[in-house]
Amino acid sequence: MRRTKEEAGITRKQLLEAAVRVFSEKGYAATRLSDIGEEAGVTRGAIYWHFGNKKELFAALFKERVDPFFKFIKEILNEDFGPLDKIQKILTVFFERFRCDRDFLANQHLDFIEMKIRNEVPEIRTFMKEREDKFYEILVDVVNAGIELGEIRKDVDPDAVTSMLATLIAGYAFLLAGNEASSLFKGKGKEMVEIFITGIRA
Repeated sequence: MRRTKEEAGITRKQLLEAAVRVFSEKGYAATRLSDIGEEAGVTRGAIYWHFGNKKELFAALFKERVDPFFKFIKEILNEDFGPLDKIQKILTVFFERFRCDRDFLANQHLDFIEMKIRNEVPEIRTFMKEREDKFYEILVDVVNAGIELGEIRKDVDPDAVTSMLATLIAGYAFLLAGNEASSLFKGKGKEMVEIFITGIRA
């Protein structure tokens, strides 16, 4: 029984990894469960054993992929350095992953390019709204801490800085994930981070 559970866990992981690749390449509407099964090297029956339908599988992708993202954010925030350095590291690591991590970029494609599908599935919409609100709260807390410590300019609105930070991340991800003018932005992450940090530094 233990082996069966372990094998089931491995199969589920393979299906999710295959689903990211197939959804990213074909889009939600054009993807069939059989496409994902073929990519993962499993039968269609194995897919239905883990996920009831395509929407359920798609919803699982967001839950599986978004939570590790927040774990990564929390790890940076728990490190022993100042708020401005934390913001800089969050941006730097993000941009590096956008540039080098194909799986991470594929996940961003699902998040941004498939926004319409996300809105059609209440479970996904609620889940992502909660995570996005939490992400904003985390960022604004860091910005406020930076202002209080004198690392970030006191003449700036914390919400405006946080909105700019979130927009920088989301906009960069959207452009690269959608391949829109991506050649203009690839390799510019470090310079973009420096410009942003210089603009808010006290």
